[in-house]
Amino acid sequence: ARDYAAGIFGLQLETAGQVATRVSQLVVYGLPDDHFDRYRERIRAVSRDEAAAAAARHIRPDEAQIVLVGDADAVVADLEALDLGPVEVVRPGQ
Repeated sequence: ARDYAAGIFGLQLETAGQVATRVSQLVVYGLPDDHFDRYRERIRAVSRDEAAAAAARHIRPDEAQIVLVGDADAVVADLEALDLGPVEVVRPGQ
């Protein structure tokens, strides 16, 4: 995952809009001018344990929701079998 995040970063800077978004992030969040120059290096420096600790601090599975769009009749039984929690089907127009 770390190598993927570092590797895909360049692909997220292909259009003028994507570059403008990154520049605006520098301004809005008060980041140093070289923040994105060092991004890949910083991502690759994160260890598995550091990533797991950050996930434990910030991800709250008890508050998570999964939203699927598709043919409910085809998937609802399989979803319920996973026993992830209640499955609520919302049909168009409800």
